[in-house]
This record gives sequence, C-alpha cells and structure tokens, in this order.
Amino acid sequence: MAWGIFNKIKKGLTKTYNAGKKAIGAVAKVARVANDKFIKPALPVIKGLANHFVPGAGTIIEEASDGIDRYTNKDGSANYKAAKNDVRSWARNQWN
Repeated sequence: MAWGIFNKIKKGLTKTYNAGKKAIGAVAKVARVANDKFIKPALPVIKGLANHFVPGAGTIIEEASDGIDRYTNKDGSANYKAAKNDVRSWARNQWN
C-alpha cells in the first residue's frame, strides 16, 4: 500500500519535472531570440534612455542582457549547469 502511494507521488513529480523543463526550455528560446534580435542591436539606445530617466539603470539593462546570454545556449536551450552553479554559490554566500 505504502509503495503504491510512493510510486504515484514519484510519477507525479517526474511528470511535473519534465513539464517544467520543457517550459523553461521554451522560455529560454524566446528570451534568446528577443535578446539577439531586438535588445542587443538597440542596447546603446536603451541604455541611454534608461540612464536619462534613472541614472545607473543602463548598467542593470546591460547586466540583464548578459544574464540571458549566460543562462541560454546558442541554440536557445536553457543552460542548466550555469544556473545551478550560480544558485549554489548564492546559497553558500547566504549561509556564510
């Protein structure tokens, strides 16, 4: 009885994990295309406008664009290894 319930929970978590992985992959592809086609070419203009209204905001926009490059591969798939390493280092810094 207990093993049956455990197996159902395990199958449900596996399905959720796989669906989440597919969703993250789709979001990564959209983010990569948007970054390469729209944000990168207009980055100097976007930074200038952002700095005009809020000093220092252009740096944040540039870092966000670089973050998209870091967490997505060239083919648009998500780079899980980079994200996992960054989360680990962040967690270690929070506890120390």
